[in-house]
Amino acid sequence: GQSYVSVFLSRLSRGLLPKAAAIAAVLVVCVGLGLSYRTRDIPPQRFETAVGAQRSLNLADGTHVELNTDTVIHAAMTSGARTVTLDRGQAYFEVVHDANHPFVVIAGNHRITDLGTKFSVQRDGERVVVVVKEGEVRVELIATEHGSAPVVAERNMVVIARDKETLVARKHPQEIDDAMLWRAGMLSFNEEPLAAVAEDINRYNTRKIEVVGPAREIRIGGSFRSDNIEGFTQLLRDGFGLKIVEIDDKIVISN
Repeated sequence: GQSYVSVFLSRLSRGLLPKAAAIAAVLVVCVGLGLSYRTRDIPPQRFETAVGAQRSLNLADGTHVELNTDTVIHAAMTSGARTVTLDRGQAYFEVVHDANHPFVVIAGNHRITDLGTKFSVQRDGERVVVVVKEGEVRVELIATEHGSAPVVAERNMVVIARDKETLVARKHPQEIDDAMLWRAGMLSFNEEPLAAVAEDINRYNTRKIEVVGPAREIRIGGSFRSDNIEGFTQLLRDGFGLKIVEIDDKIVISN
């Protein structure tokens, strides 16, 4: 037989419903459709990106997610909870806030709970970095032998967690924007060792940079395209006179 919605629309189109009843019915139908993810469990979904790739998507609750290079997440939307598990990589979240259904990101042994915000989470093994662009998040250990108080980070804060240790630092808004530049395919560095810069760029490319010798300690600043490894190494040659040697799928940089 016809569904309630189809019968309602048929009667509405023929003028068989009083105006007030029609408005009320429309509101009920719209609210029901908008909250459908709460009334039924959505099968767990897996989303991923390859090395050098990025992806944007919306979860069943309307939350917007952007996946960075080499990232894997699992999303579970049920009538009682909204949970995303970050297996590896980095993801940015613009959460549709719902106090009755907290949005939670599980990264390793850490739980990040949305308190109405836009934030990113990066997981590299057991090291987890949370960057808060707007609102607040709560970061806590999922399981530990000894009690550990959760930390709450607000706008323009960064949380770095590893094992049972957690560091919270307030950053200048420009530093937060720089940390989010990967969403536009760019990477920004501020006087960081070349070895660390190369390690970050390697996340986005199948060809890898290896920095050897004293060149590892050269300080690098600026913005670079994450996928332009040739352009980056050319800048190093021109700017610092470094030696660039290509060996198969590896680029070796030295003084």
